[in-house]
Amino acid sequence: MGDFSLIKNAPWKCRELVLEHVWHTMRDLGEVRPPFLATPEKSAFVKSRKVSRVQYSENTTQHGHLIPDGGGFTLLVKVGLTPERTRNVIAHELGHTYFFDVTKNPPEPFSTQDFSWENTEGPSYEIGREILAPRMWLLDRAQRPSLESFLSLMHDFRVSAQVLARRLVHDVRLWDILLVISPEQLMLSGRSVGSVLTSLVTTSPPGKISRYVESFGRERLLVELYRAQSGERSFCLIRGSNSQVLSSQTRLEPHISVNGS
Repeated sequence: MGDFSLIKNAPWKCRELVLEHVWHTMRDLGEVRPPFLATPEKSAFVKSRKVSRVQYSENTTQHGHLIPDGGGFTLLVKVGLTPERTRNVIAHELGHTYFFDVTKNPPEPFSTQDFSWENTEGPSYEIGREILAPRMWLLDRAQRPSLESFLSLMHDFRVSAQVLARRLVHDVRLWDILLVISPEQLMLSGRSVGSVLTSLVTTSPPGKISRYVESFGRERLLVELYRAQSGERSFCLIRGSNSQVLSSQTRLEPHISVNGS
């Protein structure tokens, strides 16, 4: 099935068809083990999406930008991003290529009347996450919810905590609830966020990300809750991009004290 007919005729309820197509194409073109897109400039999969070059620029205001041209696409990436963020940006922009008719030169975007996804941002992000952490690999490697498993997956796939959380909870639905705490530098000594966490889990609707920001002196604590189901209480609690553990729980108690170590 060609790219145009695949996207044009695939409603959101058939999104797995699109994502399976992405994975099979990756596998057939040599992206067979994590970390995926380790060298995007040399990737046959990237070239198959008609990306003629990946260009790193100091002048772009966006983290990533896709430019259709006579050679297919030029993919601009902002200089100075972390390696994880760079690969995430590239994967997301590759997701956008699935909403172009790449048989045209230069590629032309499909009309919004041509496919049933309401907009391309959400699906492009999910396609990007499928590229970075394919469903088949997660099914094979993801164990029961634990900090050890989460940090191991972050290391294997070389992705951020936020990307992995969305993947595990919202996309593939392997885990039910997951909490991510950031920023990287966080002082929690003598503070308790137990009531915050309890409130988030109690009031947050499934399928959404709930965020709570709290100030601790001159620092700000961001708590993000990823939730798939309403009845389960299993979750992990981790700390920002340096992956330093704050606390791990398997069931949510009425009050949880989280102290920096």
